[in-house]
Amino acid sequence: MSFTTTPFTISISQARLKDLEDALKAARLPPPFFEGTQPPFGMTTDWLRGALDAWKTTYDWKTFEDRVNTLSQFVADVPYDGSAFKIHYIHQQSTAAGGTEATPLLLLHGWPGSFFEFLNVIEPLAAANFDVVVASLPGFTFSQKPPLDKDFGRNEVAKIMNSLMQGLGYNEYAVHGGDLGSYVARILATDYSQNCKALHLTMFLAAKPDGIEDNSVPQDEQQGLQQGAAWLQTGFAYGMMHGTRPSTIAHVVSSSPLALLAWIAEKVENWTDETPSLTTILDLVTLWYFTDTFPTSVYFYREDVLWFGAPSIAVPFGYTWNKFDVAPTPEAYLRGRGNFKWFRKHQKGGHFFALERPETFVKDIQDCFSELWK
Repeated sequence: MSFTTTPFTISISQARLKDLEDALKAARLPPPFFEGTQPPFGMTTDWLRGALDAWKTTYDWKTFEDRVNTLSQFVADVPYDGSAFKIHYIHQQSTAAGGTEATPLLLLHGWPGSFFEFLNVIEPLAAANFDVVVASLPGFTFSQKPPLDKDFGRNEVAKIMNSLMQGLGYNEYAVHGGDLGSYVARILATDYSQNCKALHLTMFLAAKPDGIEDNSVPQDEQQGLQQGAAWLQTGFAYGMMHGTRPSTIAHVVSSSPLALLAWIAEKVENWTDETPSLTTILDLVTLWYFTDTFPTSVYFYREDVLWFGAPSIAVPFGYTWNKFDVAPTPEAYLRGRGNFKWFRKHQKGGHFFALERPETFVKDIQDCFSELWK
């Protein structure tokens, strides 16, 4: 399989920059209300006021744009459904010395992430002898949006991702997936196991297997289960909205940069061990704003997004358990879910593992695939 690839550079026009400037000036905070002062109820008005002020006055998009443009970005015309589907990706070949064949590695993001999550791990992974491919999922950032005339979901995404890797010359490859990217990764490992040969995940929602006693699960992992139950009860309303009323929420969140900031910043703040810097949050939200892809990114949620009944994984796979993730899964719950070979636990770190703890992420990827990649 082959396809056309075109070098890509991010270049946001002055007209779009001015559009954001004007939209930020017009953004209106609500009048004071009780819930707006209470962090458990979402982003507070005070936080949003400060972030909005920084976005207007001190934030510099060009710094982020220049940083990303130092990486090798492309857009590929990936064959799909009788035509070509344009996929944005970053491709960094191994820089390791020694002549050992590199391991092809596909990194898959979730929502509200993007390729943005992996910016700090691409070069270290290349130095560790990986050929790194960071793909923007369809409908995210600079990849083509899903079709308007038919349904489109994670199975279609997996097919496109497999074709991307084959077209780049990787008939066999390893995959890392987090959040929604973990769902695509698991499909690759089941439906395309002739190509996807090993898998590392940081998200794998799994029901309690038969025969597992609660007292056999370590205390910290039991706490993780309680954490996940609380998240489903009080933190997953966004997912239900995405899945049941995607049109409504898309119109609301896309109507204003302030709405986009509130919707995305809440997840970044709540799902991390230590909240990233305001500049990091604004980089992510501004990327969403300029690509105008919130409406085309939530299609994943119309399927069974919790996916407790996913098929077993035939290829060797590993899992990193992070204490402050939204729903970390106990090791014992994964034992019956296929060819489970590797597990590591961290008492620091949350949902955006590569963004929060890049050095630890790289070490886990190295150690996992040193055992799984044959």
